Amino acid sequence: MICAVAAAVCSCDKYGDTIDELNKKLDGVEATQAELLNKVEAMQALANAKAAETTISSIATTADGLKVCFSDGKQFIIADGANGKDGAKGNDGKDGEDKIKVTEDETSFTFDFGNGDVITVAKTFTIIFDEDAIECPAGSTCVIKYEISGGDETVTVLAKPIDGCKIVSVDEEACKITVIAAGRQGEHFVSVRAIRNSDGKVAEKLATIVAGPRAPIALDGAMTGYYGEEWDGSDLYYTQFYKGEVDENNYFVGEAYSLLFEFYAPISDVMALPAGMYEAGIDHAAFTFTQGTNITLRESLEEELWIYQLFYGISTVEELAEMLGYSVDDLDVLSYGTGAELYHQFDDESAEDYGITEGTVEIALNGTKYTVTMNLVTIDDEWIFTYEGEIEHEDHRHILNNVDVYNWGDYFSEDTTDWILEISDTNNPSDGTYIIEFLGEAGQTELPEGVFEVSSDFAPNTVLAGEDYSYWYRSGIVWDAADSGCLYIEKTEKGYLIQGEFEDEWYEEDWSFSYEGPVNYDISGEFETPRHGKSIHDITVNTRESIVKAEPDVMLQRINAYKSKKAGMSGRIPWFNHK
Repeated sequence: MICAVAAAVCSCDKYGDTIDELNKKLDGVEATQAELLNKVEAMQALANAKAAETTISSIATTADGLKVCFSDGKQFIIADGANGKDGAKGNDGKDGEDKIKVTEDETSFTFDFGNGDVITVAKTFTIIFDEDAIECPAGSTCVIKYEISGGDETVTVLAKPIDGCKIVSVDEEACKITVIAAGRQGEHFVSVRAIRNSDGKVAEKLATIVAGPRAPIALDGAMTGYYGEEWDGSDLYYTQFYKGEVDENNYFVGEAYSLLFEFYAPISDVMALPAGMYEAGIDHAAFTFTQGTNITLRESLEEELWIYQLFYGISTVEELAEMLGYSVDDLDVLSYGTGAELYHQFDDESAEDYGITEGTVEIALNGTKYTVTMNLVTIDDEWIFTYEGEIEHEDHRHILNNVDVYNWGDYFSEDTTDWILEISDTNNPSDGTYIIEFLGEAGQTELPEGVFEVSSDFAPNTVLAGEDYSYWYRSGIVWDAADSGCLYIEKTEKGYLIQGEFEDEWYEEDWSFSYEGPVNYDISGEFETPRHGKSIHDITVNTRESIVKAEPDVMLQRINAYKSKKAGMSGRIPWFNHK
């Protein structure tokens, strides 16, 4: 076996004389046979590694000595591995030989064989983590500690999240990376990449972040708007929970949270959010909240592209995004669409706004004090929120209690009497107003009775089609225009019963109302009669007809203001804009 080893190592020219000399000693001195054989194997392995540019990935102390591991998976043991000592005197009285000495610096290991032969082999350029996996609550901050083996002063370290983690900072001097763990429980990864700029070599390794349950976030306040029975069999409570400081203008400052829910509860005469377990859903059944949705900027702009094509000749969504100050990278990023919403403001400049797509809200009530626990999902984040305290209630039931009636005589077409109904809730004037223009028989001075169907022919006993004059608008932002439907008017002991059932085909919206009571007449005739079949007044509304007539700059301002409000970025006030 010894002869075989000796023959194998003779091919290494640089260390051939030394290996030949060691082989001769092996033949003559049985007492040092194992030690000398180890030196031969070590020198051969190191020489081969250096010739092949193989590096040393690690050296570790074992019971048998120092285990040297190479980057190609090979390894060997240096017996003892400590500095050699004088051996006990033998019969010939000669000193024993030193064993192999091992030293290292930042980039290499050096092996001194004690007879003038020295072999230096580069360390493997690699990243070593202090922990195989870092455990922390979802959404919390944790630190990846690392070492760079085989690096030098030119090394640069970069970190990139793989699936939901966020990089806070990379401190190369302290060899640590601060990370916010992904919001959903489970294993997530961060790619750590080191570049040795002196020769361009790259080392890359995945750090594992094990996200556990997110720490609960205690909220500061809550308020709710009660809207009564808006769907059959359930009452609507539009509710906000929030956390964060506000300034003198009632705007959030610094980090803040706002959670909005449309809670559907069993019908009750008591204006108090009923206790129970509410689940995300879309059917508006009791003990559910409307499931949140998300939408990309691309989808939002696609809906409005035709407007900009009309005024500015914009032909693609990408062109429109650039015009409005967005980057192409913004186009496919999800943000809040409709339904339950979680708004998280990080600071005065940045925020995220997402739909709550899954989850439960458990509400307990003791007297006037609420205890609320929320387990929620937004895209890939899981959240736990809690709230304890009272909830401020406001009555926002949409009860129509005011009707203004205008008689404009022969306004739209000959042989008609032209009427306008403006129906509103004076307790909540910004929460919805119906404006209905319809035509009666010629010569009428009192509000006519009967059924009036939507039409575009300006004939008696019809409601003018929505693109021209029939609207329902809400909160100064949303308008629906009747394309079909009918108006019913009947005189009663209380005054008039006025009911409407309409549909806006363009926006796919249905709207209806019912009112019974007195009406307020305005037949002063102060309005100048235009030519028949022309516009009735200058109300600016968000219909196709009126947008085309609007000034381009005014239209652009209106859309941008709406988009800013919808995006809900920095400066969100801690209260909803009702519905």
